[in-house]
Amino acid sequence: TSTFYQKDHTTPWQEIFAGQTWRGSECVVGQAIRFKDKSVGFILVRSEHFSDIDPNDLMLFEYLGDIVSLFMEELNSLEESIENNQNKSRLLDLISELNFKQDEPSVLNTFRNLIRSFIDYDCLTISSLNENHMQANIKLADGIQAHLPSENSFNIHGTIHGLPYNEKKTINVMNWSKKYSNLSRFKPGDTDEHKFDSVLGIPISIENDIWGCIIIERSQSVRFSKDDETLLILIARILGAAIFWVNEYQKIYQNAIRDGLTGLLNHKTFMERASDEIQRARRFQHHLVFLMYDLDKFKRVNDTLGHPYGDYVIETTAQIMKDNVRTIDVVARYGGEEFAIVLVNTTQEMAMVVAQRIVDNIANHEFSMEGTDIKMTISSGLCEYPNDSEKLSDLISFADQGLYSTKKRGGNGVTIYKDEKGTLGKQKNI
Repeated sequence: TSTFYQKDHTTPWQEIFAGQTWRGSECVVGQAIRFKDKSVGFILVRSEHFSDIDPNDLMLFEYLGDIVSLFMEELNSLEESIENNQNKSRLLDLISELNFKQDEPSVLNTFRNLIRSFIDYDCLTISSLNENHMQANIKLADGIQAHLPSENSFNIHGTIHGLPYNEKKTINVMNWSKKYSNLSRFKPGDTDEHKFDSVLGIPISIENDIWGCIIIERSQSVRFSKDDETLLILIARILGAAIFWVNEYQKIYQNAIRDGLTGLLNHKTFMERASDEIQRARRFQHHLVFLMYDLDKFKRVNDTLGHPYGDYVIETTAQIMKDNVRTIDVVARYGGEEFAIVLVNTTQEMAMVVAQRIVDNIANHEFSMEGTDIKMTISSGLCEYPNDSEKLSDLISFADQGLYSTKKRGGNGVTIYKDEKGTLGKQKNI
């Protein structure tokens, strides 16, 4: 990954970004895209100020370049595999229509529809391996589902659905309960509960490790054809690549929007989400409450106990905040030891209960790391949309004013912003 500054490359800069006036603080970050050990392209990201690019951004750009390069290699390999298949055009259409922004269930549904259009079956099951590698979770089922396990998981040992996991290869068998009389379908003793006779099972691999399995079953004693097997192997390979791409996209996306230490939204994403919530609140005419938090006397923790302890305090505080809000609320690490929360469809009165509970929980928490115990407190300020303002910048500023009023009064409390003759509302302290 390389960074190029406008002031150092004025002529080529003007050739690329013609027709504008530049201040000299702009820069671009470039990352090469490679295919078969050759540079075939690049990713170029422009920033209005070089200070906006941090080390995490550079790591992200490098990772993105590596992933795009890997995707190209995988796509080329898949196209070579598809080349001689009679269903080539439909399989290539599937690849071209894949959307990395889709979630995993949506991707699986796309492949379910494809398999259904190609192969005649009575039941289709797609499962994925658990972390303990002893069980698999059923991700998708289609067709006759009367005898699926109620817990949506099964042991991969001792079951026909687990056989492709254990043998790490395709199984295509008719009268499977006779050939594998020691196996059940999903659980011991269930062979009499169903009427499936023929089974075709294909492992789904990601980076040479088995991720999951596609199983199709028929009630009739008719073996799946060699063409069915060849096609399903190819579909399983494409599915494995698709799941990998979707998961990698999500990793990149999450790294871009979340704080690396706490997993909370980062400052930039918070501003975007808060703006979205204001627009939504305006449309549906409901209230929002903005909360700003700042840990009291946090600098002493870093100075006396070191930055690892400080990171531990930040992480723990973030978790306490997440535990005390709803999934629809917006929680972010605003910067350093400062946090921001937007409570959705909430009034000031209701928000005060949440705000104070977070303050109390942090004050009552026993922070303990490597035998060192400390107590921490936090200060907060809040304001309400639309009563205090309808502008995002004002709402953050007003909540901040409440926060610093709390600080002036000793911290460990919540202050409600009030624009009445320039005074602030009452503070609630422990």
